[in-house]
Amino acid sequence: MTTSAERASEAAAGVTAASVNGHLALYEDRDHQVVDAITFEIISHKFSQLTAELAATLQRTSGSVVVTEAMDFNVSLADESGEIFAVGDYGITHGAALQHAIRWTLENRADNPGIEPGDMFLLSDPWVGVVHQPDVALLAPIFVEDRLFAWAACTMHMLDTGGRFPGGLNTAAVDVFSEPAPIPPIRLVRGFTLQRDVEEMFVRRSRLRKLLSLDLRAMIAANRVAIARITELAGQYGASVVHRALKQELNNAEAEFRARLRELPDGRWSDVQLCEVSGDGDRNVYAVRGTMAKEGEDLLFDFSASDGQAGFFNSTWPSAQGGIAAAILPLLCPDLTWAPGGVLRAVRFAYTPGTIVAAEFPAAVSAGPISGGLFGANVATMLISKMLSSASAEQKRNLLAVTTACIPINIFRGTSDDGHPILALNIEIVPGGTGARSWRDGDHYSAVMLSPASRIPNVEHQEHHYPLLWLYRRELPDSAGAGAFRGGVAGESAVIPYGVSRPLEMMLGAHGVALPSSRGLNGGLPAKSLSFRVFRDVDVLAEFAQGRMPVDARAFGETVDWPHPKTASVELRPNDVFASSGAGGGGYGDPLDRDPELVAHDVVEGYVSAELAAELYGVMFSASRVDPGATEELRAAIRGRRLGRGPLEAPAPAPSPDGSRRLSENVTLSGDGDATCSRCATVLARGGQGFRSGTTVTRFDMSACGLVWVDPSTYIDADIVLRGFCCPVCGTLLDAELARDGDPVDTDRCLF
Repeated sequence: MTTSAERASEAAAGVTAASVNGHLALYEDRDHQVVDAITFEIISHKFSQLTAELAATLQRTSGSVVVTEAMDFNVSLADESGEIFAVGDYGITHGAALQHAIRWTLENRADNPGIEPGDMFLLSDPWVGVVHQPDVALLAPIFVEDRLFAWAACTMHMLDTGGRFPGGLNTAAVDVFSEPAPIPPIRLVRGFTLQRDVEEMFVRRSRLRKLLSLDLRAMIAANRVAIARITELAGQYGASVVHRALKQELNNAEAEFRARLRELPDGRWSDVQLCEVSGDGDRNVYAVRGTMAKEGEDLLFDFSASDGQAGFFNSTWPSAQGGIAAAILPLLCPDLTWAPGGVLRAVRFAYTPGTIVAAEFPAAVSAGPISGGLFGANVATMLISKMLSSASAEQKRNLLAVTTACIPINIFRGTSDDGHPILALNIEIVPGGTGARSWRDGDHYSAVMLSPASRIPNVEHQEHHYPLLWLYRRELPDSAGAGAFRGGVAGESAVIPYGVSRPLEMMLGAHGVALPSSRGLNGGLPAKSLSFRVFRDVDVLAEFAQGRMPVDARAFGETVDWPHPKTASVELRPNDVFASSGAGGGGYGDPLDRDPELVAHDVVEGYVSAELAAELYGVMFSASRVDPGATEELRAAIRGRRLGRGPLEAPAPAPSPDGSRRLSENVTLSGDGDATCSRCATVLARGGQGFRSGTTVTRFDMSACGLVWVDPSTYIDADIVLRGFCCPVCGTLLDAELARDGDPVDTDRCLF
């Protein structure tokens, strides 16, 4: 018998009327006329309004802070074959993965048990089309004139869907059997009636059964709203007109996206993201490798060379592909129609089953969104931004260094003083900053690529639900990636158990703790790594009684535990403090090119310390003001040090030769294919050879640069280096990368 995991990739190829022939009648418009412009705009806006209404329905009906505060959910509308023509502003990975789920359901449920009006299918199977088992989806077919007309779909993170540990994640898992059991699509609603046996089967596995039942009803309510509104539209404008309009959304998205691709340079770009430790006790470092090739109006993402699946942090391909889509839409389609089904028609994917981003059953995959989803988004962000670096000045404005490269997970569990179970998911999922652009700094303590509408939860709401007290929440100095334009700084917060006398246990899961993960672009440096810290025996409440409030971690003393980045159990006693920080955004361009007055502003505002202003930006102060002479002298010394030489003055920009084009911020490509330094016109490589081959490689001391909290050897065995690629004549920092010591240098990018 073929399993859902084994059949998942088959449905990705698409669904046709022939593939379900004899079991299901799909709506087919035989008119094929274009809807007039005014009517189309009205219906298109109604689709957009409908996704907003579905999201509001979920938020107002669900009792979960994950939905109401963290907004960890999304809604989608798809045509009869599963192509998504409208998606909410929340988890983009969810919306893209749901396209897989709908197609799988059509292929595998049309004949048995059948797909009928009033049905809704529940699933939590990452191989079918959710990003991990705690993200539960509900798919609703919409019938018009007795034919399958469209689909409504919603998905949300549920606080506990079973498994060995509360919260559904297990950092010690070696396979899926140690995690919540994945559920392939099963009919939860029949004839608009909730099937009690299926509901009981699903909620029985949870420690929070009543909350799960409420979440299910919230999704049913949202899907019923979608069915009602689409049916009303068909009645008002005619079924064929509405059906043509939704198809036009898909076609417009494809046509607009292909036109955008034709404007961009053809070429091939590569990127590698390192990710540490696969689970409890592991000390290894793994690589997710991606290339992107763009030719004409087609785009190919190839993740085939990624390392093999290992331990807790694998993901299925729908999750990783959803992460790639989460980079494509905001970076390449900010002003285009956001219909993922149409956009993805122009995109091809290649991957190797059995790798980190495309794990095969029965691998552990409950970390999907914080692993493959983010790995896909981070690598795709770098690849797309490298392409945009080669584009026109206007197109270049939308590139972005890596933004909030990880969502740190920490789940608190225990027993209350009255004997009730405690399950608290710290839902501060946006503790980072956005990456820098080619023309502006990143935003502070905000944003995650996977969810444009996400936000930082209200502290008081969390304290109402959880036995925790927040001591502070603040922007974290020196956490942003340095560059000519700086990334946004990350956030830091600290909590203690409150209202409970027994110790709590924490599960922690993150990457980017041992090494930086929010990488910079075109000479910009990465942002500081994340942190998990536990301060023991700190009597905070006694300090409160004396009128003293902590404003940062220095108030807790110097004795600190550094937990493993992925661990199932860390004890947090009533007098212990748990502090955590996210990752800021990566920087853009050589930090020595940053306006010293902007650095001075950063120091005054507390974004950058005076120490790192000197170390990274070469800016010196006298009487709290920039000292121009000392700054020029220090910057010259830093440039020379990169090359192992004496001081080097900043070169004047060299004129671009006729027929040349930019390959990146400070690299020019001549008409003959020679790569030259844009600052001093030094030839770096000839005849299309990668420009890195002609650079001088320098190494940054990550501790001195403030990029790690503790020595990486605290967590991992591999030696990680931050390599800078400098012009061998003027010392300008052209590019930088994190690598395992001894890894070969990738030529990185080429145009053709």
